[in-house]
Parts: sequence; C-alpha cells; structure tokens
Amino acid sequence: MSVTNKGKITQDIPVLKSAYIKHNIHNQKKEFVDQKQKYYLSLIKKELAINSNNTWLLFQKAKTNFYLNNFDEALIDLTKIINLKNIDDKKIFVGSYILCALIFLTINKNELAIEYLNKSLQIKKSTAAYLFLGDISFKNKDYKSAMTYYLKLSTKANFLYKDNMFLVSYIENSEKIYKISSCLLCLNLNIITVIYILLQKKKHLSASTFYLLSISFYKIKRISLSKKYLNISKQLDPLWINEFNY
Repeated sequence: MSVTNKGKITQDIPVLKSAYIKHNIHNQKKEFVDQKQKYYLSLIKKELAINSNNTWLLFQKAKTNFYLNNFDEALIDLTKIINLKNIDDKKIFVGSYILCALIFLTINKNELAIEYLNKSLQIKKSTAAYLFLGDISFKNKDYKSAMTYYLKLSTKANFLYKDNMFLVSYIENSEKIYKISSCLLCLNLNIITVIYILLQKKKHLSASTFYLLSISFYKIKRISLSKKYLNISKQLDPLWINEFNY
C-alpha cells in the first residue's frame, strides 16, 4: 500500500498483521460484562472448531473461562498450550504458566502455583510472576523472600503487542514502594523503613505507605511525626484508615 502525491509514490504504509482488543468495561455492571464474556466465549469456540491448535485463541478462551470461574476448563486449554511447545512465541507460554498459577492461587493450591510461576521465570522474567511469588511469601510471613521478589518488580508499562506476554506485566511505583515498605516494617526494621520511604518521591507515595510511615515513627517513639504522617494519610484517603491510639 502506498501514498501518492500528484501521481508519485512518496511513502510505503505497512499493513498491521496482528492486533488485540482492549476492553474498557470497568464501569459496566457485572451482569453486562458477564453477558459479553459469554458471547466472546461462543465466538472463540466457533473459531477453535476450525483450528483447535490455535494457541492465541486457546489462551483467550482460558482467560474468558477464568473470568467466568470455569477453572477446570481454563486449565485444560492452558495445559494444551504448554504441551504444544510452540517455540515461535514464548510470550504465550509465559502467560499460560502465570494464568495457571493464578488459578491455583484462587483455589488455594499454593504449591502448584509456586511451581508454575518458577517455570514461567525459566522462560522469561516477568513482573507478574515476581509479584505473585512475593505475595505468597508475604502471606507465609517470609518477609525477606517477599522483599527479594518485590525489588524485581518493573514499574514501566509496555503496551506494544509484539513485546507483550499476553498479560501486561508491570506495577505502579506507589504499589511497589508500599510492598517493600511493608516487608521492612514486618521485619521490625523501623528506622530503615522510615529512611526508605522518605527517600522516595512524594508523588509515588500512597495513603497506605504514609500510614506505614506513621506506624514506623510511632514504633521509634517519634509521636509528633507519627501523627503528622497519619494525618497526611487520612487526607489522601479518609475511608480506610484505622487510627491507632497514641
């Protein structure tokens, strides 16, 4: 395809060979979203009836079934993708392993989740895998391991299809700082928690992180500073703060 200017070819226009749909459905009612997901699922099944080994469609089907809580069906398709071992696009295998892990976490099979997350990391490093492994470690009160994973989280989003792993894999700066701060505080490293948070740019600090800062100052008996940052936290988000007694 070309652009012409007074009969002359001036520029070649590349043809888009791949694309994906971005669904802006977060403001819709759940009933509407459920209906749309079921409709998408029916379309995907029709296409898979023609080409049952289409890994992209199998992954979309698994994601849709995951949304609809059809976990067994989702796992069947994800396992099929993994067993096909189509090395042309490693991103889809990473996404498949991570989605399997997410399903296992949802049904409280944490050991299997850890196994699949580690398998995904053997193929490609990803923030999604590090995040889930960190959350599992934190829940198990292994705060050192959790912090090791959280420190590897990427805060840079890459929405280019060719570079994506079928799962957008990044975390906001504010959330990463909060998770690392939580680990430091749980390890009773109160002064280090204070120093770490204060070294961050304020625009990257959430109400929850300011609350951790308030607790840290309280633990080292700097009550006036504790109250100061508790007030900042409440100003940012007055709905969730559970104020403690001084």
